[in-house]
Amino acid sequence: MDDLALLIYKKNNKLERVDVSNNKITFLGANFLFRALTNDKVVKRVNLSSNNLSGGELEDLRYYLKANTSLKYLNLSDCQLNESIGEVIGSSLGENSVLKTFILSTNMLMDKGASAIAKALIVNENLKELDLSKNHITDQAIDSFVEGIMKNRELEVLNINENEVTDIGGQKLLHAVSKNNQLRKLKLAMNSVGYKYVSEIENYLKKNTIVAEANKRKMVIAQFALLKERMTHYGEIKKESENLTHEKRRLKKEIMKGVDMLYEANENKDKDLDCLKEELESLYEYERKLDLEIIDVNAEIQVNSVYDLIGEGKKEKKRV
Repeated sequence: MDDLALLIYKKNNKLERVDVSNNKITFLGANFLFRALTNDKVVKRVNLSSNNLSGGELEDLRYYLKANTSLKYLNLSDCQLNESIGEVIGSSLGENSVLKTFILSTNMLMDKGASAIAKALIVNENLKELDLSKNHITDQAIDSFVEGIMKNRELEVLNINENEVTDIGGQKLLHAVSKNNQLRKLKLAMNSVGYKYVSEIENYLKKNTIVAEANKRKMVIAQFALLKERMTHYGEIKKESENLTHEKRRLKKEIMKGVDMLYEANENKDKDLDCLKEELESLYEYERKLDLEIIDVNAEIQVNSVYDLIGEGKKEKKRV
């Protein structure tokens, strides 16, 4: 672990995924790794699941979550995390600006730790999936989840399967879900929540999913309309570029002809020499302006490249 942490700290520019799950890493090794990763800008996925990180504080995890700008996925499931570590996570998750998926299942976060994490949802604006299944969470922690769900507008999946939530908590969660139009899944399996509340929660979440998919389709249609408009514009500026290039060739010939005439007039001491000089200078001035216009048009072509636009369209289509 020390060697891996030192490697990341000193010269990582390629490693995007760190998976050290199912090992014998302690909280000391985990802290060392978190410390090395804090300022890393490359690693996007970290999996420390099934390591025993109990026995001490994970203070470096606090700074990692607050300061890191690349982490998208973090798995700390089955790491024997207790409620005090849950509070450490909660205090920093609200300030995290990049994490999308956080897996904390099969730990001992209890109500206190889970509440701290749930409260972070009030201010966190990036997290899409949070897994807190198998953490001995009871109805006492649900009030924090209710507040987090009602105010959060980014979270799509919340997993609290296999905890100790009853109908009391289920009723509160139902109220929270009715006020949230972003959440897609609230997993409550293996709790003591009755079918009535579970089915009503699922109905609200289905509506959210339908609305979200409809909004995505609208966005893609709008983006393809913009794409079509920009491609039309691309064709127009491409034609303008061709016209300017043709004009530049014609101008070159005219300038060469003017140079020959000027040379001949100079040889013959022609009285029209000054007029020819002025005419040639005006041609040069026109050429300079034409060059600037060509540069501008070519820059616009680069920005509106058909290949880039088609790529953008395909990406949006793939997302849907």
